Amino acid sequence: MKPIATAVAMLLSALLPAAAGAVDVSAGDLAPLPPGTNLAFLYGLYTDSNQYDLPGGGTVAGSNHLESATAIARYVHYLSIFGLTVAPQILVPYGALYNGELGGQSMASAHGIGDITLAAPVWLVNKPSATHATYVSVTPWLFLPTGSYDATTALSMGSNRTAFALQGALIQGVSSRVTVDLVGDVTWYGDNDDSGPFHQTISQSATSQIQAMAQYKINPANTVWAGWSGIWGGQQHLDGVDTAVATQTQQIRVAWQTWPIKTLELETLVGRDIHSEGGFKEAVRVQLRLMKVF
Repeated sequence: MKPIATAVAMLLSALLPAAAGAVDVSAGDLAPLPPGTNLAFLYGLYTDSNQYDLPGGGTVAGSNHLESATAIARYVHYLSIFGLTVAPQILVPYGALYNGELGGQSMASAHGIGDITLAAPVWLVNKPSATHATYVSVTPWLFLPTGSYDATTALSMGSNRTAFALQGALIQGVSSRVTVDLVGDVTWYGDNDDSGPFHQTISQSATSQIQAMAQYKINPANTVWAGWSGIWGGQQHLDGVDTAVATQTQQIRVAWQTWPIKTLELETLVGRDIHSEGGFKEAVRVQLRLMKVF
């Protein structure tokens, strides 16, 4: 088992929980809208983690706990480029990490802006249909080191590094009511060269993620969906030394989407980790999302 102190040191590079899974999508997100459409989102995300799991099994002894509350503003614009629909977008998070403990050691809370994210899905296949729609997209994601960061504390909202992800998605209509989403991505990370009081360097190997979702349209105004997400890889090193921090999680999620009026959607999502190695395990995730179409 790695010493608890090592794990605490590695948390100096902790990503904002929302940003750590920033390539997460909801069912139907990667179904394109007509060029000229604009979307404005406001997310509210709360997570509560109550244990720290070690790579290969086992947990850190003692009290382990971390909560987060995050608001994310997101803007999306759809346009056509060379006959392909493209949706450039920006996400700006702001939030707090608090009630942190690792092995009984208290971690100071953190708050502020998180890492700003840019993305631009491109639809290579765009075949709308009332019963058997098919959409295939490729999305580059760029995570900028703009978040609040303090190398001397165990928690920060920013990651102090750049990251890049490439995501592919297939949305397939099965019937007039049922649609299946399959999404996969790989994320590569730059180094954080200012970790801890000794300004050490944290490097991280690439992570891979797969998401699978099935949605059911109850009526034109209400849809429910259930999904699973798995993330692998992400082993971290502190000045080249292996640590007890990685990214190995599996999570289940359920959500309800409703349109109270034609141009406004509200999504309520709940989820929890069912497996975790090398990090905090989420006991609960609750997300509210408001989307305005204009």
